[in-house]
Amino acid sequence: MKTWYKKIVLSVLYLSLGILLMNIPSIDSLAASATIKIEVPNDEVGKGDEFKISIVIASDSILGDFEGYLSYNAEIIEFMSGPSCVSGGNGMLRFMDTNASSSDGERRYVLRFKALEVGNCQLLMTGNPIAYEFESGDPMSVSAYSGSVTIRAKEAASKNTNLAILKVSPGTLTPSFKADEKEYSIMVGPETEKIIISAIPEDTDATVGIKGNEALKIGNNTIVITVTAQSGNTGEYRIQVLKEEGYQQVEDGSNEGGDAPNFRAVRDAGKIMITGQFKFTVASDDSNIIIPKGYVKSSILVDGCAIPIYQKKDSLKEDYLLMVLENQFGNTSLYRYDRTEKTIQLYTEQTIIEREDSSPAANNNLELKVQKKEFEEKISQLTIVIIVLCGICAILLIGIVRLMLRMKTNQEDDLF
Repeated sequence: MKTWYKKIVLSVLYLSLGILLMNIPSIDSLAASATIKIEVPNDEVGKGDEFKISIVIASDSILGDFEGYLSYNAEIIEFMSGPSCVSGGNGMLRFMDTNASSSDGERRYVLRFKALEVGNCQLLMTGNPIAYEFESGDPMSVSAYSGSVTIRAKEAASKNTNLAILKVSPGTLTPSFKADEKEYSIMVGPETEKIIISAIPEDTDATVGIKGNEALKIGNNTIVITVTAQSGNTGEYRIQVLKEEGYQQVEDGSNEGGDAPNFRAVRDAGKIMITGQFKFTVASDDSNIIIPKGYVKSSILVDGCAIPIYQKKDSLKEDYLLMVLENQFGNTSLYRYDRTEKTIQLYTEQTIIEREDSSPAANNNLELKVQKKEFEEKISQLTIVIIVLCGICAILLIGIVRLMLRMKTNQEDDLF
């Protein structure tokens, strides 16, 4: 009886255990789980900037399909773009990644947003996101973490459109570069095809554009340097480039026939001196000199020295050029240079009229007139010196007379 009873009890126990084991999920099914993390920029995002976030699903099993919803504050950030499996907007995005290929344990969805307003925006998976195991298609146990992004006020964009450095090659800027000086000029020879420009802005966020510095033509050219500030403001620097038709090489004036005076140019202490039967210094500043209408600025090359000159615009090969020179008395005037005869004369309107007669007699008369004018200038200066010396002598004489009278008075007083 007891044996029969024990067999019945053991059979019931074995049957119950078998039924229990059949209904218990496999160990693999219990282990299948996934974690959803939201990766956001580490630094703050400026208002108006675009930025990316990543939705990362990590699992200890092979990932298959995924479904879920991401919520955010649409007043602070705006959804711009993402994978094709993401749809929606206005604060809610839907993920419907079905028929997905297998992932070995991690899947990443990259989303692009734009910062609209200053503030802190929370991003989190809402509802019950579901990640499915690829092989079995069973849902996993999912845990989701939220993320947040901080939007800060964007710094005021710089409006600085100034250059810190402006250099050209070849040529020299006139006037010298200053950040607030916007207009410059340079003069180059006929062989120059391109100006190399170094333009560095004061604000490193500004950009620089250069136009007109290539394929230079004979005559006037304009180079425009545009500086665009971070704010979008623009400023321009302009360089007027005069490309000469050709240097007029002047011989050293060997005076073969004895009639033409020597004409030489030398550089001394940074200044160009012109010598011959005269001595002049090329003026460094001609702003106070009135240049006749119809004349353009150029230069001639004399003994390796580039001398600024003015010549008629419509007759660049004319023999007569104008120079701004300083004579030995320190007077700066406009002179007329005859590059055929290599003579220099003081420029006057009368000189132009008389110079139309190119006969030797007329030339001699003009030279005499110029010499006479210079002689009169010397006489005027000497006259002033003599008057001053006479005044000094008169003062000394009066002093001597008064001293002698005082001495005589003192002697008479001693006698009494």
